[in-house]
Amino acid sequence: EARTSCTPCVPGTIVSDAGDQCMPCPRGKYAEFGATACASCGEGQYSSTVGSAYCSTAGAGYYPSNSRDGFNECPRNTYSIGAVDSCTPCSPDAFSMPGSSACETCSTGRYHDEAMNSCELCPENTFSTSGASDISGCELCVGGYSRPGSGYCEVCPAGKFYDQSSFACMSCSKGSASMGGDATSCTECIGDGHYSDEVGASVCKTAPAGYKPSEDRTGLEMC
Repeated sequence: EARTSCTPCVPGTIVSDAGDQCMPCPRGKYAEFGATACASCGEGQYSSTVGSAYCSTAGAGYYPSNSRDGFNECPRNTYSIGAVDSCTPCSPDAFSMPGSSACETCSTGRYHDEAMNSCELCPENTFSTSGASDISGCELCVGGYSRPGSGYCEVCPAGKFYDQSSFACMSCSKGSASMGGDATSCTECIGDGHYSDEVGASVCKTAPAGYKPSEDRTGLEMC
């Protein structure tokens, strides 16, 4: 704009080299009232309009562009609390979505799926006590079982087996037995003279002298 000898330039503009007009500051810079030169925006700041009297501060999850004429979203697996020039990478056991102000970690029984960038349940018969950075951190149950998303493994007591369809310990039926643990089925009492006449047996019984197992192995018959 044209300038008279006694008219100061308004904020966001400075006197031209010729001294005959006020020139607006370019994007990425600003000028306060009475400034003789446009100043660059500082740490974590930007100005997105021509003729800015002040700079704006990049908010949480964002950072200024290199030319400070706008702002960008923090990339995936980085974060920013705002008012900084760059985003901070998440630690190896954490993750974040684009534009995040903080990183997240997976909770007990979950692991970080890199492709989905989210926490998923550890598979059946694995566990994670404090969350895992990837699926390899879901540890395999040894001598026990777990349902998906578990923080520990369980063991079935004697006379029961782990039913994979219901994720629970079920009692052995008559004619079978189980020592429990990580058994996924009961052992049929098919050995010579063996039977089981009770639900939830841990071992098969042996027919005493003068008796033999019934055909279905659930009881005894006299010889």
